[in-house]
Amino acid sequence: MMVRYRPRLREREEEEEEEEEEEEEEEEEEEEEEEEEEEEEEEEEEKEEENKMINTTLKRKRSMKENRTFNLDATVITRDDDDDEASYDPRWLGKLVFFNDT
Repeated sequence: MMVRYRPRLREREEEEEEEEEEEEEEEEEEEEEEEEEEEEEEEEEEKEEENKMINTTLKRKRSMKENRTFNLDATVITRDDDDDEASYDPRWLGKLVFFNDT
């Protein structure tokens, strides 16, 4: 009986060792997965920050473009009936002409 007991004991020990090894492997895999997830989250956060920066610069550019103002006076050239001498070129009659004051 002693002879049979020892091989069973060895088998149990081997099984326990295998189980421990499997558990260690599983833990390592879980740790690797967690690390990968953390890296992915960090990359996503970096992309979001870059997008925010890009959006803010685009908004600034847009607002700068919208805030540009030009001081222009517009006049429609017409023939003045009171003025016998028409000093305007007939090609410009009825046209909208801009005069830049800046």
